Amino acid sequence: MSCKSYVSSNEIASMEEDTEKCSPVVQANMNNEDKTSLEGGLQGWLTLAGVFLIQFSTFGYNISFGAYQDYYVRFYLTESSPTQIGWIGGIQLFLIFTMGLLTGRLFDRGYFHHMMIAGTLLHAISFFMLSLSQENQWYQVFLSHGIGSGLASGIVYIPSLVIVSHYFKRHRALAMGIVAAGTAAGAAVHPIILNHLFHSKIGFHNGVRISAGINSACFILANLIMRTNHAPKNVAKQHVPMMALFRDPAYDLMVVAAVLSNFAMFFPGFFIQLSAVLRGVDRGTAFYYISMLNGTSVLGRTLIPLLSPKVGVINLNVCCAFGMGVCIFCLSAVDSTTGYILFAISFGFISGANVAITAPALASLSESAEEIGARMGIAFSLSGVAALFATPIAGALLTANYHWE
Repeated sequence: MSCKSYVSSNEIASMEEDTEKCSPVVQANMNNEDKTSLEGGLQGWLTLAGVFLIQFSTFGYNISFGAYQDYYVRFYLTESSPTQIGWIGGIQLFLIFTMGLLTGRLFDRGYFHHMMIAGTLLHAISFFMLSLSQENQWYQVFLSHGIGSGLASGIVYIPSLVIVSHYFKRHRALAMGIVAAGTAAGAAVHPIILNHLFHSKIGFHNGVRISAGINSACFILANLIMRTNHAPKNVAKQHVPMMALFRDPAYDLMVVAAVLSNFAMFFPGFFIQLSAVLRGVDRGTAFYYISMLNGTSVLGRTLIPLLSPKVGVINLNVCCAFGMGVCIFCLSAVDSTTGYILFAISFGFISGANVAITAPALASLSESAEEIGARMGIAFSLSGVAALFATPIAGALLTANYHWE
């Protein structure tokens, strides 16, 4: 990086002397670029492992809501309509994404560890309160499971994505794919655990406590091994005004695409188990459809990003979005065990790839590392608005009689 604008044209100095005469902001940017060029290093990979655990315990847990959806509809919240239950999952996704508008900026200012600790505490408290909720008390479940866990996940979601972008540049898409695989792994494991806990002698309340304990352990370990890799907050930074980001047409189109994708992306994961049970498919098999869907998304999140250097992340994003649309149209014709398995595998792989590609696609449009948090925060916040209404709308369209065609 040149410092000519900070050094007199008559001065002839070495690169080290030029660096010393740069402003603190430029020196910080140069240090960031040097660290990024290391492509992670030991601390980078440890941080990536910590972020994997965070995604496993937050977003991976939240998109396992299909297991809760099935239990709420058939046993726990039987006096509530599908739309009311849908608001629980919808508000979760809304808060996960829209909190990025705040957390992205806070991350850029150096408050990463503060947000990680706050998210850890709130997540544990929220699910402890859910375990104390009463049957058919919708507002108790909504406050603890919807708002509480949504806020906890939202506090840590965007910062955990951005910190990986600061450690990796050339292999950023692959690193983001590994992070996204943490979400998919959580979404594959948690439904199996939850279904076995809820439908056994352990029951709903103790099952929630056990699963929350597993997540809390992951949170604690992640906090111990993650470290930041950007300029400290006491260094003056040049923050880009929010509205200035929308002067980039490519970024605008990416935001619109992310919003539209979120309107449809979470419907299969939330409703596939309930759909299979109500259509007469064997319940023992139906309990594994969410895990199949999310398990195959691990492959999509890790394999497809490998193509990004040759194909381009934005091109891959477009192809994956088209593939998701085709799969969702096919779901209305599925009515057998084989059909549900094929759908879960296909949609899981394609949707997983789409999720993994979105974050690096947004990061690729940033002119500097200091913009990544803001760009991701704004895009995911607007996507959260779509996620808020998507599940309740889907529940309303299904009606109380659950018409799937």
